[in-house]
Amino acid sequence: MGPILWPARAPELNPLDFFYWGYLKENVYSKPIPNIAELRQKIIEFSQQANNIRLARPITRSFIRRCRTCIRAGGRQFEHLL
Repeated sequence: MGPILWPARAPELNPLDFFYWGYLKENVYSKPIPNIAELRQKIIEFSQQANNIRLARPITRSFIRRCRTCIRAGGRQFEHLL
């Protein structure tokens, strides 16, 4: 099998979509936020925490698994196969 085209707009293959936004939302909104300044601070804080090796490894493993599943599905929708 040769190279396959990257599926257009495939959120299942975009780490920002399959991990980061959910991670950020879950952590930032875990407690009520009283104002915009604190919201901004929490976003910065959790963004910096996400940028570390402890999180990078599982994200990388998930990305590889997702790519393999996409290839097995012939580039068609595959999120239900994960």
